[in-house]
Amino acid sequence: PLSLQNKLLTVPELTLEFQGNRTSVYNAFLDTGSGGTLFDTDMVAAIGISYDTGMDIRTIQGIGEPETVFEHEINIEVATLRLDGFIAEIGNMQQYGFTALIGLDFLLATHAIIDLDAMTLTLRT
Repeated sequence: PLSLQNKLLTVPELTLEFQGNRTSVYNAFLDTGSGGTLFDTDMVAAIGISYDTGMDIRTIQGIGEPETVFEHEINIEVATLRLDGFIAEIGNMQQYGFTALIGLDFLLATHAIIDLDAMTLTLRT
């Protein structure tokens, strides 16, 4: 089930994996208006993801200030669905009060169906 937190639609729990290291993410913001999926730098550092010299750095901007991010492959599990090798954006998100933003790229890759009446997210590959 999905939930509302401060009028934001959230996914209660998902799991990130990189090279056998796993971490749980709670209350990821579900944003159909964001083209990209974004995870907080400090959170993914716990599973071994960090910026390496030579990686491409991009600037993204939504409603807030521009943010500098880098892209990295990561495995994502939501409920029973696992998406391997997903390219996510990594950047500083703690100033916004959340550590994960699920964007349109992930929703399209998983053929997501969002049912707001039932507050459910159905994913498939």
